[in-house]
Amino acid sequence: MDSFELEIPSKCSTYFNYLWHMEIKYVVLYIRNKQKCISDLKILSVTKSYVITMEELGIPEENILLNYGNDLYTNHEKYPECLPKDKHFYKFERDLLISTEKEDYWTNNKLSSSTIEQNISKKFERRNLNNDALMLGINSFSLIENLNINKEQILYKNLSNLFYVITGFDLNNNKINIEGGKEILRKKTRHLGNEIYR
Repeated sequence: MDSFELEIPSKCSTYFNYLWHMEIKYVVLYIRNKQKCISDLKILSVTKSYVITMEELGIPEENILLNYGNDLYTNHEKYPECLPKDKHFYKFERDLLISTEKEDYWTNNKLSSSTIEQNISKKFERRNLNNDALMLGINSFSLIENLNINKEQILYKNLSNLFYVITGFDLNNNKINIEGGKEILRKKTRHLGNEIYR
């Protein structure tokens, strides 16, 4: 009988670049035998095909790649009782459920606040920022400060400093700063997602 050696790589090697964006959402674990949901707030990197739960920066082994399951919860009648009925959830392996925005976030003219849980967006000090400027500040925060998402309040000063460090622009309602910052954050977010995916 012939024998052979099988080598399985520990990482996926691909040079395909996905269109990633960041979201701050509750990842819900459904415990089937107890019909119970446990939710945990996570920063996610999202595409149409995958979701990565972001863990501590610098510890890539802690990031978890999830595939959208075949059984999408497209109608509320199929939802487990413990899920809120006012959201659209996708089912992932390991009985994880997430209400993600699969469409490419960065192609929209206006940045959507639907990528952030509503009760979490209230933690960010808005001052006089319009929605696009605020969302860019929150995206800057998501890229760098993911361990501090559970703080009571995230000050405007923190958002402004992080936005400046990443983009070189001041965080305000100036259209040039918004467009320039948006382009830089888009590239950095996609690069980070693709690096972790690989």
